[in-house]
Amino acid sequence: MTVQSNRGDDLLKRPPLTREPGCLTGDLWPNTGAEATHAGGRMGEDEVPGLGRVSRAGNGAAHGGADAAVETAMQVWAGVYDALGALHAEQLGYDGLWLSSLGLSVGRLGLPDAGYLEPETVLAAIREISRVATIPLVIDIENGYGLPGSDLAEVASSFFAAGSHALCIEDTVGAKRNSLWHGFHRDLSDVDEIVDRLTRLVTVAHSQGGAIVARTEALVEGHSVEEASHRVRRYASAGCSAVVVHFRTDPGAAMEVARRTRGAAKLVVIPTAAPSLTFADLAAAGFGVYVAANVALRAASAATRQALESVLLAKHQAHAVERAASLAELDALVRTEALVGGASQ
Repeated sequence: MTVQSNRGDDLLKRPPLTREPGCLTGDLWPNTGAEATHAGGRMGEDEVPGLGRVSRAGNGAAHGGADAAVETAMQVWAGVYDALGALHAEQLGYDGLWLSSLGLSVGRLGLPDAGYLEPETVLAAIREISRVATIPLVIDIENGYGLPGSDLAEVASSFFAAGSHALCIEDTVGAKRNSLWHGFHRDLSDVDEIVDRLTRLVTVAHSQGGAIVARTEALVEGHSVEEASHRVRRYASAGCSAVVVHFRTDPGAAMEVARRTRGAAKLVVIPTAAPSLTFADLAAAGFGVYVAANVALRAASAATRQALESVLLAKHQAHAVERAASLAELDALVRTEALVGGASQ
């Protein structure tokens, strides 16, 4: 017996992105190198191979003056951990979505960012987010979950099939620990070994129209600017579409790496430890992608606690909902009108 679903999936389904092996089509993610083209013409130097550049209402339009042109070249990815956050980010005009191990560990599991994530948890999140969002989704896969090459390739393939557009792998070995924690030392992978791993992942990615982003933790672990710069160049030579230059305490060192490796790779910055650095500051140094990795997670945590505390203190919810989204706003965000004649009032 066939049971017919009443969830209205067909009404809510967004049109899928069409991808050819090795090249995501349209303005998103051409990743066949300098000769790639997209809907707007030949891919320019200010675009990320494997990403392209998407027009963003908040970038350029919201900033005037001499920095506007520089800012327009900077892509901005929103750190999300669920489909609701992805909808907000897409509606606001972000260029991409960053699904981090911190976001999923804390926001989804309520656990520290210390290796508790299983690929199945990440896969479920990818499916949920890609079901409703159409902008590129980049997955932080830590250092590969401790998996050997063949098993990691299988996991990577499943992530792409589920809807991710790129996977980001870091160059540490051993137990997963959040990059910004003090008191822990993590060893870096041998350069040749991680390059071999990246090359294999790039092959998997390109076969499914996706991309690989490498992430060096060299500066985080106290290595020199020279070492970090060397790793950026090697990872780019392995076919990675971009490289994250991460840092914990010294943004100046990361910006020096960007200046030294400008042109070798498209560079990604996650400036959690230096939140006041502007798009223009970072673009001038050579970065092309800015990741607001955990802003949404931290804001949601604070707002949730304040709202729930308000109910207990006031002994009613009137004050709590004054600053909350209305049901009608939620209905509009998730397109309830596609299923029901009228939204909540």
